[in-house]
Amino acid sequence: MGCLADNPRPLETIKGVKLSGLEWDRTFFQNLKKAGDRISRVELSGWNELEDIRRLAECVQKLTWLDMGKRGGGNTHKTTFVNNVVRLV
Repeated sequence: MGCLADNPRPLETIKGVKLSGLEWDRTFFQNLKKAGDRISRVELSGWNELEDIRRLAECVQKLTWLDMGKRGGGNTHKTTFVNNVVRLV
């Protein structure tokens, strides 16, 4: 979440993060606390536990938009087969 540019642009939006409850989430939350005062929009791709959403909200004080994605982080491109059999007599 840092930028090595001479004139860094502010980070306002984070997209595509999946909160899984693993060690990566803790590192993400620690970094998010450092930059959380500039972030206003978060779009998750998925999440597992509501507690992770609470932690996210605590890290981002100026959050005005939260797209939670799908619980469990399900694949949105998953193929679903539907069997609809109609019996004609």
